Amino acid sequence: MNDPGKVSESVFRRCVEKRLYHLPAGEGAICQSDRFSGRFEAAGLQLASASAAEEGPDAMTGASAVYQAVAYLAAAGALPLFVTLDITADRACSEKELHQICDGAGRAAQLLGLSVLQSDIRYLSCSGQGRAMAAARALGMADAAFEPERARPGQALIMAGCAGWHGSLKLADIFREKILSAWNEDFAAPLLYPQSLDQYFLPPADGRQGEGGLFASAALAAQAGIRAMHAPGEGGIFTGIWDFAARARLGVRIFLDRIPIRQETVEVCDLLGVNPYLLMSQGTLLMAADEEMRILEEFAAAAIPAAVIGYFTDGSDRVVINDGETRFLEPFRGDSFYKAFKKDEKQSLQENKKSGV
Repeated sequence: MNDPGKVSESVFRRCVEKRLYHLPAGEGAICQSDRFSGRFEAAGLQLASASAAEEGPDAMTGASAVYQAVAYLAAAGALPLFVTLDITADRACSEKELHQICDGAGRAAQLLGLSVLQSDIRYLSCSGQGRAMAAARALGMADAAFEPERARPGQALIMAGCAGWHGSLKLADIFREKILSAWNEDFAAPLLYPQSLDQYFLPPADGRQGEGGLFASAALAAQAGIRAMHAPGEGGIFTGIWDFAARARLGVRIFLDRIPIRQETVEVCDLLGVNPYLLMSQGTLLMAADEEMRILEEFAAAAIPAAVIGYFTDGSDRVVINDGETRFLEPFRGDSFYKAFKKDEKQSLQENKKSGV
């Protein structure tokens, strides 16, 4: 049985890279693609495309898909022009829930200053639990914001945003009763009651101007001269770091205690028995920088948490160091969000067995 969410890196390579990315682009055309964005160039026309998907029956579902697709595009140096949205729902998903998904996507597009060029909704033939999948695609002009570069050995790896924040909100919404039975409601409030769409991606902070989530971080980084970026998402910050280093064909040394993470995220993952560093991290941004202190000052002025979490190295060793111990990072194999469901189902079955249900 396959885990929900995106497929593992090895399955992606076998199914997509080997069967789709080798196809010819046409005479005189250049087509470059990876898992996060694609670039097409022909007769002076330079286009870029990126997609993202989110599962769920609420406003966060549509908003997250749009934000992340635009974030992938922005991190690749492209100037987003518009988005498209396709929603696939099981037959138990109500029209009200479809309204919420579309409202969230529309609000996100509006905040980003983009139009939704095309959209459609279709039901699956099977019934289910009222779930839907929103798939957004952002299209824009390649290299219009900046010409992307690869990270280099010796450069600092800067992270903006908070690891696992987005996944924490999703978990809090689903496991609300469990959280309220274990925590003080005031402590849980930032997770349970986000005050704006932006807070789905960045924790609340005094002094932050406007909304825009990760796209605002990418724009700020570009203005500061950053030319190598990556937008983590499913699989969490560890997967994002591995992907960023792998694309540059470099190693990386990460210091766990430097990764920005909210205590609420640590607590909710501890409560549910999952790894916060492998939890959905839409809203974070990874950057390679030479002048790290200047970049940190730029983000501090925008009230966006940021820190130097490590350095790029020659070779292919991608490691994280914690209390003198070193462990190797791995390519994407799953997200803590879905593992929390598995653990909860297993616990429920054990409790039912004990009670004789």
